[in-house]
Amino acid sequence: MIRLKGKKAIAIITMATFLLTMLPAFVLASTPAKYVLTLSPTTVRPGTTATLVSGSVVDIYGNKGVVTIVYTPAGGTEETFTSTLADGTFAKNYVFDKEGDYTFQVKEGTDVSNVVTVLSRYDYTPDARGSYKVGDTNVILGGTIKGLPAGRQMVLKHENDAIGVIGNSAVTDTGRFAISVPVFTYAGTYALGTANTDGTNFVKYEEITVAPQTLAVTADKTALTGGSFDNNITFTAKPAVTVSGGTYYFELSGVKIDKNSVTGTTYGTVIDNTYYTKVAVSDSDGVLNLSNLKLLDTIGTLTVKAYYQKDSVDFANGLYTENAELLGTLNIPVNPAAKVNVFTNVTSLAADTTTTLAVYVKDVNNKVYGDANSTLKDVKVTVTGPDVNASDSNKAEYSFTVNPSQAGDVTVTVVATLTDNTQETKTLTIPVDGLKASLDAATVANLVYGATVSPKVTVTDKNGTPINNATVTISGPYTGSISGQTTNIVNGQYNFSAAALTDVTNFVVNVVDPSGKKARLTYPVLGSNVYTVTPDKATLIAGYDTEVSFTVKEGAYGVTDNVNVAYTDLDGNSQTVNGVTYTNGKYTVSLGSLTKAGTINFKVISTDGKKYGTFTVNVKLPVIKVLAPADGILTDSQKEAVSYAVYSPIDNTEITANTTVTLSVYDNSATFGVYDQSGNALKTVDGSAYNTGAPAKVTVLATKNASYGYDGKLELSVNGIKVSELTVKPAVLTVNKTEVAVGSDNAVEATLKDAHGNPIKDATVTLNGSGVALTGTTDADGKVIFTVTPFATGKIVVDAPAYANITKPEITAKFVVDDKKPVITIEAPATTDKETVDVNIKVTDEGKVAGLLVNGQRIELVAPMVEVNKVVTVTLKEGKNTITVEAADVAGNIATATADVTYTKPVPPADNTNTGDKYSKFVGQMVKLTYSRTNLRLAPNGKLLVTLKTGYKMRYLGREGVWNKVRVSIWMKGGYKTYTGYIYDPYFWALTKA
Repeated sequence: MIRLKGKKAIAIITMATFLLTMLPAFVLASTPAKYVLTLSPTTVRPGTTATLVSGSVVDIYGNKGVVTIVYTPAGGTEETFTSTLADGTFAKNYVFDKEGDYTFQVKEGTDVSNVVTVLSRYDYTPDARGSYKVGDTNVILGGTIKGLPAGRQMVLKHENDAIGVIGNSAVTDTGRFAISVPVFTYAGTYALGTANTDGTNFVKYEEITVAPQTLAVTADKTALTGGSFDNNITFTAKPAVTVSGGTYYFELSGVKIDKNSVTGTTYGTVIDNTYYTKVAVSDSDGVLNLSNLKLLDTIGTLTVKAYYQKDSVDFANGLYTENAELLGTLNIPVNPAAKVNVFTNVTSLAADTTTTLAVYVKDVNNKVYGDANSTLKDVKVTVTGPDVNASDSNKAEYSFTVNPSQAGDVTVTVVATLTDNTQETKTLTIPVDGLKASLDAATVANLVYGATVSPKVTVTDKNGTPINNATVTISGPYTGSISGQTTNIVNGQYNFSAAALTDVTNFVVNVVDPSGKKARLTYPVLGSNVYTVTPDKATLIAGYDTEVSFTVKEGAYGVTDNVNVAYTDLDGNSQTVNGVTYTNGKYTVSLGSLTKAGTINFKVISTDGKKYGTFTVNVKLPVIKVLAPADGILTDSQKEAVSYAVYSPIDNTEITANTTVTLSVYDNSATFGVYDQSGNALKTVDGSAYNTGAPAKVTVLATKNASYGYDGKLELSVNGIKVSELTVKPAVLTVNKTEVAVGSDNAVEATLKDAHGNPIKDATVTLNGSGVALTGTTDADGKVIFTVTPFATGKIVVDAPAYANITKPEITAKFVVDDKKPVITIEAPATTDKETVDVNIKVTDEGKVAGLLVNGQRIELVAPMVEVNKVVTVTLKEGKNTITVEAADVAGNIATATADVTYTKPVPPADNTNTGDKYSKFVGQMVKLTYSRTNLRLAPNGKLLVTLKTGYKMRYLGREGVWNKVRVSIWMKGGYKTYTGYIYDPYFWALTKA
């Protein structure tokens, strides 16, 4: 920054001014004129004058000229006038002769000024305004306007010209006006201003906003499924006020909507001839059902905007117009398809009305059961509700005829097993519209042929509110009807007179209210319970028994007339056998094949239905006892002995007659073979099932299907009824190490056990990877030891190839820095009376022991090894002696250990204490053989260890009988081992001091 002060600064500024005046004229002339208009004042009253002023620069020499001003008067067409420039500016007066907006702009060739808009109006003061909404009545809009000429009045009109003028008012001498609005019919913006009495030349003075009434928008679903699935949904728009003469519109937006899934009169723009991003549907009653609404987006939010209006709609891509009378919005989440998706053709049901209910079950890819690549493996659909109970399975579409008896809910439950063997349960609730009815407990308990009843029927709506204007009709063995419209009903209770039941047909109650809502009750009427029925067998065995026999008595007398028998079988199906005859002193009813356990309740009825009796039998499964394997487990890929027998569930006696035991695969989970005790394959039934008698001893070889996600299973069935199972589990292979060092010998122990935890002998185990390829055979303990020397880093996979589905351990081969010191173990007596002592030293190190020092003296090693065992003789001094052992491994890690031995010199024995041992003077000392050969045993007459030769060194321990006890260190199996033993052949050897 340069700062100029005093005369120097003045000189520079003067020079700049001079240079500016010397610029060529053409440079200045090329600068376009700019006009900036202002008006004073900006709001004018008709009949007054305002001045237009321009502060524009034309040129710096003060040239004079004329400018053209273009203006548009209120309600008129474009006109012009001129004004003379003086020193580059002008000021022009203009007289405003009437109300309205005036616009002014200077135009000189391509040079134009800003546009000035001026409102010419009379003095206006509105009264205080409130907030307004559609439906507001008797609204007075008043105010004061001064100077309004004759022929003009105050007018209120909607901004939509199609709606037009709503009201008008003349102005009093004092300038007051009051416009009366009987009711606001349309929402939107209204303009209040002046106009001629014929409505022309309207000038807006004020805007008034009228809000729409609220529409409460609801849906019968809380979420929708995206991704082209069919959604059956009903939208309801409930107004807050009574409306008539108009049309409802439902506008959908927020996600892509399949164009073919929206039916009715629609408004919207189709994109790519496929879908809407926004679409509106007209509707007459405010309830819109879209039974196949497809949303192409998989996730998002569907916005539903409902509105109501009387006029026709001018849509632009589904946008609602601003004059809607009512307006409401609902947002519904759109979720991705689940593994199992359930849809129905109806969203509600009516009580006591027969309806076809269609249920659609689709997988995540919009496929149904049976479609190619469908993930639905097994599907069961159950429909339950008031007097509704139906089910079906494994179809592309499920159709049920339902007639719910009362208001409430019908529940659709879907249990689907997928191809990955997972199971999904989905429920969908469908509301039932109608009434609820109940029959008093005393009547229900007394619905017996010939009994006198006084029925009391209570009727409510779905929420429990009493209904007093319904018509209740009873038919069957009792007849009667009560109308709540002609009878005074209190708390919804309809009281019928007493009468006897004349038949055993159903007692039926039908209810209907004036709106057509219904309910139904149905009760059976029993005959007299006078029969005593006794079955031959109280318990039946499934798979063996196929019929039930019984006798009937009425009092003390036997019944022999034909009877009807009713029961519900074990599958829940009602069965009736009519005209059962009395034969060979009893009645017999065939039950067919009994395949499950349960209880069957029988009702024996006289053919006229007026007498009956009941009895019950239990059905039990036969018992199959798997004697082996005791834990019910088969080892994968290994033959195992299986034995079993079948027993009665009644008295636990063994059953052999008419018995077939079948071994079969569950759900394609495994393959298997069954062999007799001689190794012969048994006859197969269908490739995956084998039949045997019972009892049986067989051998089973099973292998789980590798693609099956769970343990394989073999089912044991008796006469076709599954009563037990065997589980196929893999053998277990383990290793004692998960890491080994590259370039080093590593001892790895693998262990193979069956699924019961028992070792597997003579099995092949392999190690492969990182330059390792080894094969071994397990011993009796299921173990095999490998020396593993990997050449590179990586994984070594351990496998037992003969055993399928086994978990294969992995060993990581990596470079290992050995920082572990050798482990030293010292065995030496704490005290001794001998001048020398043999010290047992054991050193271990996985990196191999390479060096050993005892009291600083090097001990020779044959080669580096994992374990070193040495016996070192140490000469002692009297008192405490510290023996120090140092060991080093191949990596240079050094360990030190010490042991203390206290030497107390013995008192020499008297001459008469000589034991007779000619070598007693050598006791505790090192000696050597001076004969050519002799033998060493562990103990007298014990195992021969080694043949000793002349010059072999040992420590003499004394004489025991004819045996001379010694301690020697012998090379055995890769290292020195120390043994205490005995040398014999006393006539062929001699000992001398070493």
